[in-house]
Amino acid sequence: MAYIKNKNNSFDWDASMQFLQKYWIVILGLIIAVPWIQNYLEEMKTKNQNDKLENDVEKIETKKAVEKEIKLLDNKNPLTQKQKRLKITGSSELWAASEKLASDFGFAIQDSGDWWDFAKPRKWTENDESIRNTLLKYRNYFSILEKLYFQVDTDSRSLRADILKYLDKSELVLVRKGLKI
Repeated sequence: MAYIKNKNNSFDWDASMQFLQKYWIVILGLIIAVPWIQNYLEEMKTKNQNDKLENDVEKIETKKAVEKEIKLLDNKNPLTQKQKRLKITGSSELWAASEKLASDFGFAIQDSGDWWDFAKPRKWTENDESIRNTLLKYRNYFSILEKLYFQVDTDSRSLRADILKYLDKSELVLVRKGLKI
């Protein structure tokens, strides 16, 4: 069977030219508008993704702040403090020494978040002589004091770093003679 071309299926150029003359503005508008609309939709998609990421980061930061506040409140609770202290050591003498170190450094004085908290003179300075005496007295238990100081008495502060940063040089020299820091 041979293929026969039907003249009725031929392309009508006159009708297509009339269509173009009648709707050329719409066609030109679509040619210009479609890429612009696609670009706009992609920008909105990335903007929504960025906004979602920012919201997620903000939620995480808020959650961390709340957890920190809960931890601070939990650290102030005497029962929680006693449980933490018992996990580290049973010696009430070392507990008192760790509390004394935190107090002498000025970190055990709790802020209530009021505007007059700056007026607590115990927070302005350290009691270097008392710190030196306490450290030298309990030099054999320094690691335990360090744990108590970090986990219970302060809000995750390093005793070593605080000694090196806040202790006067003359007192630091005396402490270093009896203790390896």
